Amino acid sequence: MKPIILDRSTLEQYATCPRQGFLNKLWEVVKAQAEGYEVFPHEIKMMEANKLETEAMQKAALQSKDNNNTECGVHIHALVEKAFKACNNDLSIVPQWFVDNLPTIQPNIQPMALRHARHIADMLSDLHVIPKQKQLRQL
Repeated sequence: MKPIILDRSTLEQYATCPRQGFLNKLWEVVKAQAEGYEVFPHEIKMMEANKLETEAMQKAALQSKDNNNTECGVHIHALVEKAFKACNNDLSIVPQWFVDNLPTIQPNIQPMALRHARHIADMLSDLHVIPKQKQLRQL
């Protein structure tokens, strides 16, 4: 069986609350299926084994694509990605670049983005990563 690769946020959810991590993973699978993306065999089994939760999520999956919270999240995540690219992954300047460029987010969602993004800036300033030397040795 191929290993399942999880990102840091998903692992943190599982560590904090296994049920939350599982439901978030199930939600991502249901959304992917509703949007026409590939769903893997192990994910189909997960949906089949959790029919009640899957059915409830399927009703909401497409509705969640069209609202301000989703749009705000998409723009904030895009800005985080731009910050890392613009700063060449230099963690000492990424948080400030991110804060300085928040006003570039669309005006219709800017107030919401500013409220939510302050937490992102705090997280970016306290981001822990493996030093490059250790990453190279692990390869």
